[in-house]
Amino acid sequence: MLESILEKKPGSEETAPVAENHSNPMFTLSEDNHPGTDQYSFEDAPVNKSTQYSDNGVKLLKSKCYAEAIKYLNKSIDLNPSDGSTYYYRGLAKFHLKLYQNAIEDFTESMLKKANNKEAFFQRGIAKLKLGNKQGALQDFYDYIFIEKGNPEAFYQKGLLELEKGNYRTAIEDFSNVIILNPNHESAYFRRGLAKRETGDDTGSCEDMKTAFEKGNLEAYHYLKECSK
Repeated sequence: MLESILEKKPGSEETAPVAENHSNPMFTLSEDNHPGTDQYSFEDAPVNKSTQYSDNGVKLLKSKCYAEAIKYLNKSIDLNPSDGSTYYYRGLAKFHLKLYQNAIEDFTESMLKKANNKEAFFQRGIAKLKLGNKQGALQDFYDYIFIEKGNPEAFYQKGLLELEKGNYRTAIEDFSNVIILNPNHESAYFRRGLAKRETGDDTGSCEDMKTAFEKGNLEAYHYLKECSK
């Protein structure tokens, strides 16, 4: 899904793509047309054209050549340090190399250079989660949702954090928004069922667990057995 985000500039008005892997909401890159790194050399790219370096960096990013992508994006930033999109792409590459703090810094810089780069809020939140900064991640998801309400994975990640904090009704609202946007998100039904259970809504919880199980969530089976007692 990350391939679709790379084909548009961050901050566009298109709806953010949906991450399909609920356990890892970072967008994935297409393996199609995987170029060898020898197809790209600094000699081939005009040193006076930041865009050329950036374009080559994005191509390498799509092809999962993250370290090579960073080299080109570094060159692009050296020539044009005011382009917020390039920091964003470099942040994605660093994230995939598990350089989470460096990725956070790039996402932050991207937002400073490009105020309407909403995707950077979401990706920075995911990077913060990787470092265990749950409160910081929650704030980023909140800020992202404030300006972009079309990405179910943002609601899901926020809902998980609200559920962990014991904010059950807020979590229920978040998971409900996930289900509105993606009715097949079985984990959202399961987590909403857990939240409803904590609020004393046993009937609603059992209904959600039943739906979650029907959609393939095996964790829900344990709770369904309790519902049948």
